[in-house]
Amino acid sequence: MIKSILKFLGVMFLALCLTWIMLTRTVGTRVVPAVRGLAEDEAARLIDDADLDPVFERNYRKTDLPGQVYDQLPAPNTKVREGRRVKLFVSLGPARATMPDLRGISITDAKNRLRAVGSERNIRGGLTLDMISRTTHATIPPDHVISHFPPAGQEVIIGDKVQLLVSTGPPKASAIVPDIVGLTQPAAQDRLA
Repeated sequence: MIKSILKFLGVMFLALCLTWIMLTRTVGTRVVPAVRGLAEDEAARLIDDADLDPVFERNYRKTDLPGQVYDQLPAPNTKVREGRRVKLFVSLGPARATMPDLRGISITDAKNRLRAVGSERNIRGGLTLDMISRTTHATIPPDHVISHFPPAGQEVIIGDKVQLLVSTGPPKASAIVPDIVGLTQPAAQDRLA
């Protein structure tokens, strides 16, 4: 009988130990909800409801709407301890800037200014040189910008493409030569004079 009681107590002790282990491993753990694509306030509410701590990192994103969560860390469905911070990456939308005036400056300076657009606000990316067209211009030196699109002062989105019209210098002097085919030499000389 004592053996039976000891056996019973041993089984109960083992069952209690296993239960305690399971409870301590599951109590206080949470599953990270999937919040990508949601509005910031809705995502924060879901993270709060899961007894987790939302923290935010906001970045300019050309492809996402302002206020939209575009990523999260830890990943959705990850098991974490209650109260853990969940980092939500929230879009500020596309970064905007004002198109600088490039008229009259060299191509090299224009490229540098395009790359620097937005850097005064610590926004990386600048504008992209899309196309350079060339034509003659009486007063603008060769390899200097005559005009550009978008025009100076227009609002642009970081990463937008810019087209330049660049001078090849003044047009070459040309003369109109009259038609002297079939004329005698004295008549041709008269016409050319």
